[in-house]
Amino acid sequence: MKKHLLPIVLFCCAQSALAQYGNQFQYNAFFKTSGAFDYPSELGTDIRTLSVNLTGLNYYIGNSIADVNWFYQVATNVTTGKIDDDEVPVLRNADGTAYLLPHVILDQIVNNTPATNFFVTGITAYPPLAIAVKFKAGDDKKEIVTMGFNHRVKTGFSYYFGKDVFTMLYNGNASFGDEPIDLLDLNVSFNAYSEWCLSTAFPLLSLSNGMKIRTGINLKYLVGYAALQTGKANLSLNSADPAVWDFNLDYLFDVALPLTGEDDKINANYVRTGLGHGLGFDIGTSIQLVKHIKAFGAVNDIGNIHYGGGNVRNYSGTGQVSFDGVRMGFKDLDTKPDFNADSLLAKYMPTETQRDFFMQLPTRITLGGSYGISEKETRKGESYYRHTVHLTYIQGLNKAPGNSTRPFVNVAYALRMGNLLSAGLNAGYGGVYGMNMGCFLGLRGGPLRFALGSNALLGVFAPQIVKGADLSLNLSIGF
Repeated sequence: MKKHLLPIVLFCCAQSALAQYGNQFQYNAFFKTSGAFDYPSELGTDIRTLSVNLTGLNYYIGNSIADVNWFYQVATNVTTGKIDDDEVPVLRNADGTAYLLPHVILDQIVNNTPATNFFVTGITAYPPLAIAVKFKAGDDKKEIVTMGFNHRVKTGFSYYFGKDVFTMLYNGNASFGDEPIDLLDLNVSFNAYSEWCLSTAFPLLSLSNGMKIRTGINLKYLVGYAALQTGKANLSLNSADPAVWDFNLDYLFDVALPLTGEDDKINANYVRTGLGHGLGFDIGTSIQLVKHIKAFGAVNDIGNIHYGGGNVRNYSGTGQVSFDGVRMGFKDLDTKPDFNADSLLAKYMPTETQRDFFMQLPTRITLGGSYGISEKETRKGESYYRHTVHLTYIQGLNKAPGNSTRPFVNVAYALRMGNLLSAGLNAGYGGVYGMNMGCFLGLRGGPLRFALGSNALLGVFAPQIVKGADLSLNLSIGF
């Protein structure tokens, strides 16, 4: 056992984090068909001949603004107070002192968050049916290739924003001095789409020293159902001269919604045809370095969805305005004030167009490794490891809906008991959630397989340090 302690210590000291998309299927020995969306080369490694995925679901949410405990306290302790006989929401402390709710929120954002903040969430559903088939040849029935058909429906939302505007509201514009204030610094995106995926994985190379290389690819046809993205959003304010405020605005928002005209009814073919179409792919490689150690690598979600046609709208505007107050004059005392015809609102009203646009997929790099301990055999002669330590690193490459550009790693321990149970724990820091811990469970009864897991259970025990949550489940049949 001593010879295994060093690799275990090295893995655990990595201080790794949770899988940002809440997908633990790559750790579960019975669910490589679903896990192939993360590691395409692992398709087929958990079956002898056939796998049928019946259904599955994954949900995740995370932010950089505040932990679970802060949101809970705000939600449960808000009461009403009165200012000039008007009722307003306030947050009361234990000693009876009260603060206006906007003040509490502004104080949190201005004094306890980074310069750029985010809120990210997503749901992935795995409808029935997804199939993987292993093809073999020769007297020893070695695998030639595993082919698969898989599909899923995804929704993702991302909101990235700077906090200059909140700082100005909290401290006043004078706190910036002569520096411009970026009032609109934000990036908002949403995408709902389905993936129809043809997958293949196969042994690529086997060397005499025991090293084996396997590769895989997922080719995806994408159908987009709704989308929103910020092409650009910039509104700067320069108030160095107290008498004049200079505004500079430049923004573009692209929107695709399932509306068909004046009655705003959803088209009957909407579910089938969607509003946009595109192509994407994942590609990955697995390397069995030595008997106990395996390495994985993949680039996931390369591609985009093209939205066009009558359901697309673009809203843009640009301009510069020097604002020195609203001027008014009276022709005589009995007439209404004559307001200046120019106004900020009139200058910044959007221009509406119908130009096509592209939504990028949440592209990321996924790297990992596993170390197996205590090799065993099932009654049918299939080898497996009773204990496995996993390490995963994910780096988001863009701010596409549901993606996080904050890197993280994940460490997990999995216990397998033959073909009956696969269970484990994982913990770490980074990505969407920050610090967190989770666990997963896989059960197998004959051909039926069930998995349940979460990367983010720490919120139940330590809500003061956790900034997200997730849940994954899956049901399949394997032979």
